[in-house]
Amino acid sequence: MDFLFWIIGFGLTVVGFFAGSYGVVQILIIIFFSAPVSIKLRRQGLLKSSKPFVSNFASLLVLSALFFAFTLLVLTPAFGRTIDQIPLLNDRHPPRLDSTKLHIKYLGAGGLFLRRGKDVVLTAPFFSNPSLKSLLFWHIKSKPKEIDRFLAPMRSELAETHAILVGHAHYDHLMDLPHILATYTPNARVYGSRTAYHTLSTTVDKSRLVMLNEQMGNISMPGQWIEIADGRIRFMALESEHAPHFNGLKMFRGSYHKDLQRLPRRAAGWREGQTLSYLIDFLERPGGPIVYRLYYQDAASSPPSGFPPSLNRRVDLAMLCVAGYNEVGNYPQDLVNHLQPKRVAMIHWENFFSRLPEDPQDLRPVPFLNMENFVERMEPALPPGADYVLPAPGSWIKVVP
Repeated sequence: MDFLFWIIGFGLTVVGFFAGSYGVVQILIIIFFSAPVSIKLRRQGLLKSSKPFVSNFASLLVLSALFFAFTLLVLTPAFGRTIDQIPLLNDRHPPRLDSTKLHIKYLGAGGLFLRRGKDVVLTAPFFSNPSLKSLLFWHIKSKPKEIDRFLAPMRSELAETHAILVGHAHYDHLMDLPHILATYTPNARVYGSRTAYHTLSTTVDKSRLVMLNEQMGNISMPGQWIEIADGRIRFMALESEHAPHFNGLKMFRGSYHKDLQRLPRRAAGWREGQTLSYLIDFLERPGGPIVYRLYYQDAASSPPSGFPPSLNRRVDLAMLCVAGYNEVGNYPQDLVNHLQPKRVAMIHWENFFSRLPEDPQDLRPVPFLNMENFVERMEPALPPGADYVLPAPGSWIKVVP
């Protein structure tokens, strides 16, 4: 019976850890679920005090520390699934340069490098990958060495970047941008939400930041087309949302309505703001026909949030977020059915709580992420002839117009 009691108490404590949205909530839930264990310890005489409250409190502190440590160091890595059931795209060979072709490189998390000729667009790349321990207990900050490990070989190509599109303002989409803007993309402007603008304005020249809250569209109303690269590229921001992180709970909510004094030092300071998706067109010439149409979404959403208005041309490539898909209904199947893409690239799937490995075969998904189920949801909605790819960070994705 005692053994069963310990197992139940431990299990509930672990559930409490993962259910909390913020550190304080997590601690309160853990204390609540640890209480039966601490009372049992005192009754058995393992914790002695003339004041029951003191012994209870001491045991709660010890149990909370132990369960936090065990969960962070053991359970989270252990629950990382492999990707053996889904073929991994790992094409590291740069395509032959052709000014008429669109070349796309997956950078990891929500980051992609889109290039046609000398025109380049980025979606917010992220490489610093702070650990869960840092997210919960310590400060987090960008790691220039990790960024340079991936981007230094692309320096000359990145210098041509016109725009960096940001879907939302969490740390894993925004934190590395100040270093990238200063080091690799001297002429790029960052497009995102009002919250992204106010978060970055403390370290980035405001002339390089554009807020899109007033220009975004949705399924029933087109937004404003933003033209860049002398009109050869245009994009439309779309009103979207961010799926909950775990069991219906969403972390790092909120918005900023004025400039920050400094970049946030804790993960909770990187508030979500308005989440956006993007429709991106590469044109034959300014004002000319569409050669490539892309759809980008860096956070799963409940349909029809994030949907573009009725399309007069199907999407060539839909870049869809895998993390969090199981927290919303009918995703991604409803979105895929609406877009009718020729190909889907599954992004933001790899574990971004640890350093990206050198060997792609060592990649692991986000803890507890069932990627096979994502594919099972998506496949029936794919139009005839369409396919999907699971790219490893650093791989090139082919797009056929």
